[in-house]
Amino acid sequence: MDSATKTKRPNSLQHFKGVVATPSDVKTYNIERWAANVVKKAAYVVYPVDTEDISTAILFALAEVLPIAIAGGRHDVGGASSTEGVVIDMRNMNAVRVDKEKNIGYLEGGTTIYQANQELFKHGLTTTLGMGSSVGLVGLCIGGGLGLKMGQHGLACDNVVSATMVLANGEIVFVDETENPELLWGIKGGPVASKTVQIPYNTYSALADDYTAIPGNKIGVGAHFNQFDYETVKKSCDMLLAVTPKAPASVVLWEFYYYDLVTNVPPEATAFPQRTKDKTALVALYGFKDAWMTEAKTALAEIKKVLSSSSAGSARDSIGYLNYAAILAAENETDMNARRAFGSNYSRLQELKRKYDPDMVFNKWFCIVPAKE
Repeated sequence: MDSATKTKRPNSLQHFKGVVATPSDVKTYNIERWAANVVKKAAYVVYPVDTEDISTAILFALAEVLPIAIAGGRHDVGGASSTEGVVIDMRNMNAVRVDKEKNIGYLEGGTTIYQANQELFKHGLTTTLGMGSSVGLVGLCIGGGLGLKMGQHGLACDNVVSATMVLANGEIVFVDETENPELLWGIKGGPVASKTVQIPYNTYSALADDYTAIPGNKIGVGAHFNQFDYETVKKSCDMLLAVTPKAPASVVLWEFYYYDLVTNVPPEATAFPQRTKDKTALVALYGFKDAWMTEAKTALAEIKKVLSSSSAGSARDSIGYLNYAAILAAENETDMNARRAFGSNYSRLQELKRKYDPDMVFNKWFCIVPAKE
């Protein structure tokens, strides 16, 4: 990215060291997203180079009464990384440092799975990470973090040992098991009041793929199942085939990960509550035109229902894996979906929200309503 910008910076951004861009800055203004349907024209896109820049950007947005969105990997179908206000685009904060003696990787908040792969594989380290190379690691962990190494390492969020965070008031804090431990709990699978900018992991693994590079509109949603039978599979596939003339690059995936280490962690130990052995499924509709969006969401909901139709209990009633629930997380006029997503952990998230973000500055992914005083 060109480090120069023609934008005349507002006074409160004079000490911002990274690039500040507005729609008139052709070379530096970038609002592209993995899914075309979530793009919004931001008033400002700022590209921080360190935590102080992030703090400055947040304080600027608050002073100008502009909404904030954080863009990490920009691998988004719900719109959490887009806004018409200030986008804090983390792409330039993607450094990876490995402490081989401790087997810990220090990853900045804009790091993607692909970028982490390049460095961590040099040291022979692996851990649980997602399947798409463009996925941002912070977003992956906030939603739990399924992946191929779950049987060996558990969820991605369970491997987070500390973080540097910028809070909703611009304050920079460090969190681990002894310092601000409630925030460490909150970022392990939940939307709290802050943005993680550096995360150490015990180990690492990821798989890049080509399928997610398909251009155009994309939506998807997850489901859980504990019964896998021919009739359910056939019906869901038939329904998928019926929509492929409109959404030609669509897919249903059934994921058979090992959940023993996931279920060994009590649901209340992290914000991520989905600690059963229910398997995950994903239905994704890709490549459709704007005019078909309403019908696409209806089809998605119908296929999701079928995927869990022969299952029982927690699987049948589930909102689906949290990182697959982006379009439901974006329906945040009320906290109904957040209550479904976080279950018994929701009240604790509300307390964190009251303490660290009572004005709901961060409100783009699952609406956590602050607890009342």
